[in-house]
Amino acid sequence: LEEQRGRELEWEKQRQRALEDELQEARDSAERREKEIRDANRVREEQLEKDKESIRKKARAELDDLQRKLDEHKKLRTKERRDTDAALAEKQRLIDELKRQIEQLQRELEHLAEDREREKQRQLAEQQREMER
Repeated sequence: LEEQRGRELEWEKQRQRALEDELQEARDSAERREKEIRDANRVREEQLEKDKESIRKKARAELDDLQRKLDEHKKLRTKERRDTDAALAEKQRLIDELKRQIEQLQRELEHLAEDREREKQRQLAEQQREMER
């Protein structure tokens, strides 16, 4: 009986050791799986950070490009406005010059008309004097 009891104890010890080994193996497996998951998550996080940085750089480059295009457009519009203003000022100067010349010609025409009238009066007066003679 004692021998049987000893075998049962031995068998229980072996069974307990097998269960402990199985438990340890399950723990080790769970730890490995946890480490794999942590490593995979870390790799994913690193890739996400790289992707975010890449997106930031691309967005910054696009913004810089748009800003450059806007600045160029503003410069062009400013130049066009300056050119337009200069052209309008030149046209106005030419109009003013033409007005001045027209006024000068009108004065000259008036003087010529006055001269012609005086000449007519002189000729009429001369004709009358000749007729009186």
